[in-house]
Amino acid sequence: MNPLTCGVWVAVSVLTGFTVRLVVQRIMAANRELATLNSVKEFVDAMNREVYAGARELEAAEQALTVVERAGMREDLKLAVAGIRLGVSVEHATPGDPALSRLFLVWSLAHNYGLAFGKLSDTVLEDLETRLAQRSTAYSAMAGARLTVIVLLILPAAAVVMGESMGIGSAYFLLFNPVGSLLLLVGALMACAGVWWTEALSVKALGGVGGRAGPRGEDPLEVACLLDVFSAGLAAGFPTSHAWAIASAHGPAEAVLVAALLQLGAGRQAWETLEKHELFGPVARQAAQQTRAGSELVRGINRQAKRLRQTVKDNAVANAEKILVTIAAPLTLCFLPAFIVVGLIPLVIGLAGF
Repeated sequence: MNPLTCGVWVAVSVLTGFTVRLVVQRIMAANRELATLNSVKEFVDAMNREVYAGARELEAAEQALTVVERAGMREDLKLAVAGIRLGVSVEHATPGDPALSRLFLVWSLAHNYGLAFGKLSDTVLEDLETRLAQRSTAYSAMAGARLTVIVLLILPAAAVVMGESMGIGSAYFLLFNPVGSLLLLVGALMACAGVWWTEALSVKALGGVGGRAGPRGEDPLEVACLLDVFSAGLAAGFPTSHAWAIASAHGPAEAVLVAALLQLGAGRQAWETLEKHELFGPVARQAAQQTRAGSELVRGINRQAKRLRQTVKDNAVANAEKILVTIAAPLTLCFLPAFIVVGLIPLVIGLAGF
């Protein structure tokens, strides 16, 4: 066998194997993420129901463990709950799973400051449902893009099958002829590049699919969480400066700066840092106005948190609709040339020789 042909076979096999492995790993990671979010949602939902039924947070968590089906998560939660039962603080007992960190954060805030855990867990549940809707929309859009890619990859193979059915010998030409082997290598490289490009563009168009996306790199749902805690603190009767200090302790640097300025007595001027911020701006402007007019702040905070959650859902739908437009570039520059190189050129050569 020609060494060039043998080398092409190896190169095509490696490219194809790497590409298939990449796509399969991403699909499996997406499925794991959805399964994890569903498990966390079930746990939070069960714990929330127990709290509203009159149980304390720790007893509610112990009862909610029975609904967790994922073995790894159940063991992590058992260790965390057992640690809290033995006296470990809630913040230090937080499991390593990021999906659970929000629940344990509001649990620790409720425990340390006397905030209403039931209402805070309602918002945790709402955020989990928002994230599930966002991820489901994103992964459905990516599945559609991948199906389009599969159809485009079938076209060159269909052209080769057509050549074989016509007796032209397209497959033999691609596999054993040196020129055909080079065409096969170029076509495989273009097709794999198209798959990689489509994956990268799809992830970017969908806002990272799990990564942080939003103004200044902040997740709108994390900002909504901060606002929920701020609202709960005000509803519990804390002064604005103290409620904001509690809420912003785990927030971005701008929010922490406002808390420090409020503690120093800066008043309205403290909120100027956030007044033009796309996520915090409406609340900051209302909080600054409250220092002069005494307007109701809690209602405005809750409206902005609800608006941020709706924005996440709307962005997920809008980004999903862009996917088919996004993959126009790899379609034109990768998949179409691959079809010409692997499918049409062997047909033309075969017909000319025929």
